[in-house]
Amino acid sequence: SSSTGALPSAPWHPKPHRSCRPLAVMPRITRLLCPLLLLALLAVQASAGRTLQQRQLGGGALSPVTRVVELLKSLHEKVTQEGKAEEDLFTKFACWAKSIITAKEASNSEAESTLGVLNTYVADLDAGRITLTTEQADLERQLEQLHADMELAQSMRTAEENDFLSAKEDMQKAIAALTAAIEVLKTATKDHKEGVLLGLRGQVVEAAGEGSAEVATLTHAVDLGDKFLTKGDALFLRRLLTGEVPTWDWKKLNRPATFKKSYKARSFKI
Repeated sequence: SSSTGALPSAPWHPKPHRSCRPLAVMPRITRLLCPLLLLALLAVQASAGRTLQQRQLGGGALSPVTRVVELLKSLHEKVTQEGKAEEDLFTKFACWAKSIITAKEASNSEAESTLGVLNTYVADLDAGRITLTTEQADLERQLEQLHADMELAQSMRTAEENDFLSAKEDMQKAIAALTAAIEVLKTATKDHKEGVLLGLRGQVVEAAGEGSAEVATLTHAVDLGDKFLTKGDALFLRRLLTGEVPTWDWKKLNRPATFKKSYKARSFKI
């Protein structure tokens, strides 16, 4: 019949993507179209008699075959659009998968290269061809410096301790000497009597032959007096505590008193 339309004779082929390999979706379209074609053939056979009768009557309504053909055309267009959409989606997925696979292959290759270098380095370390000399030398140098600092600190601590013990001993001796000297002076000035110092000096001289410890204590007190007292006071303390009095010279003591004449002559000039 001239009024019936024909299906497209040329099969549809998807257009290849410019960056990925084209994928065929025709098997799926074929599976979708086969049931429709069977239904169309059954409808054509069932309505063959009616079609002839309607043509004889000259009716203007469309025949069932024409309707089926139009339906198949619309279905073909719809399936074609869906196929293109699915092809684009699958193409995008394929491109994404390809890019991911390429990136993973590159990273795996780089990791394998690094692993090879590290394995070689570890093998050299195990074989002794490579030694960590710099780090070991630095640590040994730091250890030596720490030991030297510890020895220096220990020596300084020992010296300070010795100085402290020596100063402590001197201080104790000075305290004992000053205490003894205070007792001597207290005894000498107790009643403010004349001749007490002379008698005390005799006692000190006698004690010099009896106990050397007491003499050493008083001598230390005299030395302290020489350091901190005036010259006259220190001399007085020395003579008092040690009994050291210079022997007198009678010739000098019996000289005529010329100081009076010198004083008069000097006073006349004034």
